[in-house]
Amino acid sequence: MPQRWVEARNLSSLFAQLRPPVDPAATRLTFRTGDDELDALLDEAQAAWRRADAATRTARALADRLLSRPDGLSNRDIAALIGKSHQRVAQLRQQQRRACPEFRRTSVAAR
Repeated sequence: MPQRWVEARNLSSLFAQLRPPVDPAATRLTFRTGDDELDALLDEAQAAWRRADAATRTARALADRLLSRPDGLSNRDIAALIGKSHQRVAQLRQQQRRACPEFRRTSVAAR
């Protein structure tokens, strides 16, 4: 994969230069400030955010699976078991119903 170097005085001008030729989904940007300690800290923070984003996606997928089960557990029961508020569980159920119309038909028919 070819590497391309771009220099800019600030990040907003850098992104302005990169926006047209770069596909964000297929590109990984690496920033170097000239300060090795700062660069290492930035790399570590970016890696931590990527891990957190992945963990969030995993948690959401597991919550969707849990909420789609016809076990008859209430929002309060699920909340107690997963350590979230019953309001958050209700919000997740509502989001799931909006995103997946067939879930709504199944859950309504199961009641």
